[in-house]
Amino acid sequence: MSAVELFRNWNQKKEEILSLEHQFLESEVNKLKGQVSPIFLSKALQRASALAPTQPKTSSTILMQLGQLLRYQLYDCDREKVFLQSEIHFISNFLNLYQLISDRHFDYSLVIKGQTNQLLITPLLLIVLVQTLVEKQALSYLQIEMETKDQTLNFDFAFGEKYNLNDNDLADVKNKFDTLHSHAYQLKSQAGNLQLQLVL
Repeated sequence: MSAVELFRNWNQKKEEILSLEHQFLESEVNKLKGQVSPIFLSKALQRASALAPTQPKTSSTILMQLGQLLRYQLYDCDREKVFLQSEIHFISNFLNLYQLISDRHFDYSLVIKGQTNQLLITPLLLIVLVQTLVEKQALSYLQIEMETKDQTLNFDFAFGEKYNLNDNDLADVKNKFDTLHSHAYQLKSQAGNLQLQLVL
């Protein structure tokens, strides 16, 4: 009888631990849902306010772009998965807005190959990479090439040989991908280039 009771108690404790681990992981995932940085959002609002008297059209464009980003974060990202095409559209909107509010000249290109309207991805998964590049490295240009093959997504970021990402720069990126896709991604960094391969 004592062995049965011991086994029952052990099993109950094990279930409680698993439940706590699941709650912790869910909490971490929610925190890691890579929101656009508050500093970036604040800068966008400040720039729109500063331009309103002299360049009302540009100010209005900034606010519209910002509204699209926030709408995506608040509504679309409430789901566990979104279409890859929506995520790419979000990144494009982010880069457009960054171009409008940047203190320096910034150009970008975004080339997409393969199917994007049928694949699903964790929302706001890729924006942490883009933010790391444009904000931490003070880039003048960013060239993004993305290709999908079957269930694999390949990203190639080119941004000039004088820039290099170290482990500290990529810490947030790796933390997010380790939590959400620990065995499904590869990240390679070298001078002026960053490559990501992700199995969806």
